[in-house]
Amino acid sequence: MNLKFGSIGYALILLWLYGIGSVSSETPTLTGSPNPSLFSPDKKWEFSGGDDARLVKAGTNEVAWKLSEECNSGGSNENSVPLWAPDSKRFAFYGCGQAKEHLTLLYQLRDDRWVALKTPGDGDELSELVGNNIKAQAKKKRVPKETFLHMQSWTVEPERWLDSNTLVVYAAMAEVVRHYDGPYAGQGFGADLLVTLKLDDAGNWKIVKTHQMSDKEVQKRTKQH
Repeated sequence: MNLKFGSIGYALILLWLYGIGSVSSETPTLTGSPNPSLFSPDKKWEFSGGDDARLVKAGTNEVAWKLSEECNSGGSNENSVPLWAPDSKRFAFYGCGQAKEHLTLLYQLRDDRWVALKTPGDGDELSELVGNNIKAQAKKKRVPKETFLHMQSWTVEPERWLDSNTLVVYAAMAEVVRHYDGPYAGQGFGADLLVTLKLDDAGNWKIVKTHQMSDKEVQKRTKQH
């Protein structure tokens, strides 16, 4: 089950959630490629989902990529479909993760072979960005001493490609305050951001823009998904 803070995270920490922090930024202009597809835009690649999710060269049985070989912490579901870059040279795949964590796998075509890129949110600057947002909220609320922030959910889901080198992802985290001896301290915090990633020719990405979503934006996104 995908734990998205916008739809399920609220329920997880409803009793603790006192406020959402914010960061100053612009809202990404969501143009470009919005829809996932079984076929790449150039129709050269075809995705087959299910228990044995894979990518094949269109019109053949030649396997180019298998989810089972790339993800050992979960599989795809019926809604897991590649989100293709407009030039068909990259795709983002959401559907790999554990109960509290669901991340986006990124791939790039090199010499007619799909290779994995760095996974956004896997203990990197993206997870640090969102984590620091929550830490700032906790500091402002002056949480009790002898407590720590315990993660309830962490989601990085591809939103859309703005162009062949620019991907917007939805990054949502929910954490609650716990005492070191176990019990909850009665407070919880969450952050929902749209983050724009820019990829270079080698497929290395960096954060170029962030937008803290309002409750209204989160609710609208939930309805659309």
